[in-house]
Amino acid sequence: MAKILDTAEQKEALREITEGLKVIQDIDKVLASSSPLCLGILSDNKLKISLDTHTSESGQVERLLGKLRAKIAKKIPAQADKYHIGLSEEERTLISGPSKEEKGVEDKKVRKNAEVTKN
Repeated sequence: MAKILDTAEQKEALREITEGLKVIQDIDKVLASSSPLCLGILSDNKLKISLDTHTSESGQVERLLGKLRAKIAKKIPAQADKYHIGLSEEERTLISGPSKEEKGVEDKKVRKNAEVTKN
């Protein structure tokens, strides 16, 4: 008789994959946004510190977020295969990132917004 393996490791992998997909969605929203970045830090005593980033700092933040996204996106499919966790087509599309056409449109928006900001 067929049996479904339901181990603690598999449940933990599913939790990590789900969290990773949420992080990728959040990173994609930040990178697709045309508004200036504002970083917030919440310290132990609940003091909120907010930093508005300038153009050069925004580029650095975007590169760091891009690297983090790539690292998470690389880990998820391997972990899903290892623990026999199925990913939907939508999740696979999210992991692979925007298509070249979509990225080209986003790049044009970013350049246009940067020009407006300079003027």
